[in-house]
Amino acid sequence: MVAHGWQLQQKQGDKASIWTLDGFEILLPLKPEIIDFKRRMAEVVETLALAENRSQTEIYSALITEAPNTTIQAVLH
Repeated sequence: MVAHGWQLQQKQGDKASIWTLDGFEILLPLKPEIIDFKRRMAEVVETLALAENRSQTEIYSALITEAPNTTIQAVLH
């Protein structure tokens, strides 16, 4: 996210972090075990797409290619 200009504002322990960019704010969940992790990640991708003027497909593609050794489960809208 830093590469796209996002700034880390706060970490909430090991559960989440808050990022901002040009008036947008993202609550990024850090633990897949969190009950609403999938919904939160869908919101993250939606906000990233809006803030960075990219499609959600582009965001998912970047996550897949730029996040080695990470399992990503998502539903494309």
